[in-house]
Amino acid sequence: MAGGAGLLQGFAISGADSRTAVNDSVGGKSQVTGLIAAGLLVLVLLFLTAPLALLPITVLAAVLVNAAIGLFDLPGLLKLRRISRPEFVLTIVTLLGVITVGVLPGVVVAVVLALLQLLKRASQPHDAILGRVAGTGGFHDIASHATAETFPGLVIYRFDSSLVFFNSDYFRSRVKTMVGKSGPDVRVFVLDAETIPLVDTTGAASLDEVRRDLSERGIVFAIAAAKGPVRDMLDRTGLTQQIGEARFFPTIESAVAALMARMAEG
Repeated sequence: MAGGAGLLQGFAISGADSRTAVNDSVGGKSQVTGLIAAGLLVLVLLFLTAPLALLPITVLAAVLVNAAIGLFDLPGLLKLRRISRPEFVLTIVTLLGVITVGVLPGVVVAVVLALLQLLKRASQPHDAILGRVAGTGGFHDIASHATAETFPGLVIYRFDSSLVFFNSDYFRSRVKTMVGKSGPDVRVFVLDAETIPLVDTTGAASLDEVRRDLSERGIVFAIAAAKGPVRDMLDRTGLTQQIGEARFFPTIESAVAALMARMAEG
């Protein structure tokens, strides 16, 4: 099969793990490897079967084990462990699954776990309170920038994900937490929507609930840098009218300037 695949410029759709390991260990990169392997196999069958019969099975097994060891990228695994523990754990689970239940079931388990991991990350995304950082011309996470300038009575909040059905509850709880941490003097809450590429109907309902909760506490709700698809959803659900067109701003800078001026006017 390997020889025919090499001759016809194809590739074998199945093969022994040991054969793959040997091919990789000798640096095989093309179909020529299969042709050479087929030729050597013919020579061995014709002339070397008698000498090979004298070799202990353990010697032949050692050759295969030595070749298979090269398939394990231990330095790569250690590097992955340092960079991302969740991905490292997923890799180990995949490895154990392939060894214990087979290649296809092991890969299926790995795909399912990867999707669950992705869903977990998306359901509890990173968020931040922002402040103006001098010299950068922008607003950044105050937890990462000790010199970030905040504004009395004004909270700028960033949610780093789409706002959809599986993270809308998390969004509401985080807004409540962030406002609570900012003290009792909060008068304006600005949502930095630049990192929100999509809002579904459940997300829009969560935004409306946040707006109403803040309004009951006497806090103005405003949105900055909303993308086109987000504005379209807010228009269709009527949230644009409920929030008020005057409380939508193209940038955080313009929102801060206008809202601080309004607070100064009383």
